[in-house]
Amino acid sequence: MNARALSLVLAAAFASAAPAVIGTIRVKGSLRLDGATVAGNATLFEGETVETQGAGSTLDILSGARITLEPQSKGRIFKDRFALEKGMVVLSNMPEFHVEVIGLRIERGSARVALVGTGHVQVMALAGSTQVSDTQGLLLANLPQGKALDFEPPPAPVSRSATKMTGCLSAAAGHFLLTDELTNVTAELKGDQLAQIAGRVEIAGAMDPTETPVPGATQVLRVSQVRRLGKGCPATGKAGGVSATTVATIGGVAVAAVVGGLAATGYLPGHGSPGLSR
Repeated sequence: MNARALSLVLAAAFASAAPAVIGTIRVKGSLRLDGATVAGNATLFEGETVETQGAGSTLDILSGARITLEPQSKGRIFKDRFALEKGMVVLSNMPEFHVEVIGLRIERGSARVALVGTGHVQVMALAGSTQVSDTQGLLLANLPQGKALDFEPPPAPVSRSATKMTGCLSAAAGHFLLTDELTNVTAELKGDQLAQIAGRVEIAGAMDPTETPVPGATQVLRVSQVRRLGKGCPATGKAGGVSATTVATIGGVAVAAVVGGLAATGYLPGHGSPGLSR
């Protein structure tokens, strides 16, 4: 191999090993990019760690997604996702982009995502609907525009079976369905006691991964407990009983309503703004 051929081979090998350019960042003030202080604009590479200080910054990804990283926030950026480690991000235009944080995946629409402490994730859908799933693809919530929810994944991997939902029990073609009032997740229910119950109910059960749900449902639940809350059901689009104290459990993840804070102002506790309450 002559010297020119060798140089071309080495150049190609170096190029393939170099991190891919995935976008640009517009810095307000300064921030830390893979440990180095950066001011002004900079190029983003696959897998870099971005950490803001006193001011937020905007990341523009080549796919078209835009990420606003709020002050005192941190995470790793990839071409198809942002792994949030601290603070809060606002994402827009993310049809092929998502956020990952403590075992959750947030995608679709435009959303504000905040890591509160080390064990809570709060999500607000800003435009369109936003979906929250676990790392295995189980749908935990489908948030319509303007809704905010708090998610508390278990501190260690546990069975995905634990589920508690509240909603109107309906029957069609021999199948029982329930759409949770808080998370907007629909499950197909299995259980001998269901045929004798109608109206608004609270159910507890275990997910059955061996069963395929009917169209419109995302999981099959083997019901262990049913509590009737009322004979009738609220009008369409008016979930009864949903409040700041309402809690659902989907696949072992506790979900609660968010009042104030994230929903009202977009700020985190400790950032000079009203706190978040559940």
